[in-house]
Amino acid sequence: MNARRHRPALGIVELAVDPSDVDRETYPVRMRLTRPLTPYEVDGLAVSEPGLRSEGDAIVLPHARLDDVAREVDQWTARLERVQARAHELEGETWMADERRLAEQGRHGSHLRSQQVDDRGLH
Repeated sequence: MNARRHRPALGIVELAVDPSDVDRETYPVRMRLTRPLTPYEVDGLAVSEPGLRSEGDAIVLPHARLDDVAREVDQWTARLERVQARAHELEGETWMADERRLAEQGRHGSHLRSQQVDDRGLH
């Protein structure tokens, strides 16, 4: 039985922008995180914050301003915590469903294999 891996908490490490973009009204702001997002976290963030992109250990807010994002860093941290918690729940549910499916296959596997042989006339 494989145990689920413990992942460190999501946190914001730095905010970055391309200096050539800051003269525009809005521009991409890159938020580097403590670790890359899991697929469940990417999906959760996409639902709660449409338009964001995940790039390695960062998320990119395509139409933002650095000052605004910096002012809202506590709200972003809270959003990331909620996304991580929900992703952890979904991952746990999936893990439990996989365990049940494997247990069912283990209980019924030999019967299914012999049935397949019988169906092909090889008994």
